[in-house]
Amino acid sequence: MEPKDTGILLCAILDFLVDLQNKFLEEVMSIPPGTCRSLKFLDEPTFNVEQTVSSTSKIQPAKPNTPSGYYLQSMRIDHARSANIINFDWDDEILAYSQRNLAVAKGQDIIYDLTKIEAELANILVFEKVHIETQPESQLYLEPFPYHMELFQGCMRILSDIKNLITQEPIPADKMNLLGVTGISSSFMFPQESTLDNASEILSSLEILLCFVKRTAVRDKDISIKDYISKWVKLSSLSTHEGFARFLNIDLRLKHLVALYEFVEEQVANLKIKYIHDKYKAQLSTEMRNAIIKSVDFEQQTTTKEMISAEAFALALKRFMLRFLTLENQKEMEPLYVYLTDNSLNFWPSTIPEKRIEALFPEILLVANTYDAYDFTMRRIEQTMETINANNTMRQNNLGPRNPNIGQRTTPTSRQQRKPKGGSRYDIT
Repeated sequence: MEPKDTGILLCAILDFLVDLQNKFLEEVMSIPPGTCRSLKFLDEPTFNVEQTVSSTSKIQPAKPNTPSGYYLQSMRIDHARSANIINFDWDDEILAYSQRNLAVAKGQDIIYDLTKIEAELANILVFEKVHIETQPESQLYLEPFPYHMELFQGCMRILSDIKNLITQEPIPADKMNLLGVTGISSSFMFPQESTLDNASEILSSLEILLCFVKRTAVRDKDISIKDYISKWVKLSSLSTHEGFARFLNIDLRLKHLVALYEFVEEQVANLKIKYIHDKYKAQLSTEMRNAIIKSVDFEQQTTTKEMISAEAFALALKRFMLRFLTLENQKEMEPLYVYLTDNSLNFWPSTIPEKRIEALFPEILLVANTYDAYDFTMRRIEQTMETINANNTMRQNNLGPRNPNIGQRTTPTSRQQRKPKGGSRYDIT
């Protein structure tokens, strides 16, 4: 949540509500200790320090000559429990602590037990309540969090952060089969409809999980994703999501988290990238196309000259479009290589050397040309595959089926006369 766009309204509402609670508690703290028996519980800490996430602070009363101060816990709102927040609606039942005046001619008068009512209100409004503090080095009460499809706008290098925390590994083939994928996914070569139901919602759940893993700084790569989620109440909603729960039953580990994210991301990208803004679909010039052909290996031949794999080039462009161009915030006239040669952004498969990308990526391309560069690359890949398949078919047809009689001795027929050893007299010499 950020103080911009529609987030301004959410921030304003939160500021107003937090200000109500903090000012009320500050006024309570101004009551001199010992003058209100209902606040006796504030004279010493009543909370469990070991279970407290943030440090405990002691807010001193307004009068400096008071011998002792009140203890009041300060806490960030994202660490608070419901019991720490004032949530009170007036209820006339609290006035039940009263009785009629039994004096003569005073029967209509009601005598309220103010001490009891005061104690009840103190218990409801003050006991276990906390003074809400802002985020460290910020004026916000909640740290900014990304909305769906905005993860890489605020956390560009989150996949690198996860890799630095937890050593990542590819998803084993047997588990990929359980995801409905045979062998290594090659959908970036031939875009197709999503093979996952609700892929976009699953990707949103994975974005939440990535942010939480980064925040908790867990380092055990062998913890199952299912067990990790079950330890945190804030992640409980993920296990109830039908599509995401399917992954939890495959026994994937935190070491598979990035690979899982990229797998689902690819399914979403196949549907989303065609709808990016037209300013990112500028046509390639002839010079740009030649630069791509010069740097990218479409023939898939083993040569001494190192080039960028065409499939990897297309995949990197696809990831960049989904992560950075779906929100239309990126400046289209920026050089594309600024982003695509930044290895910390994790656009490229791990099999492509970083030095090769830096040396060969076409510097002439702009962000505005991203989609057309991807489209051009995909069409060249398809043309190359069609040519290879046609050549293979032609080669097989030229060879033809093997004659079963080849290598066997045949008996000459009456129409097939053998020549004498000395040759025929009609032979021309």
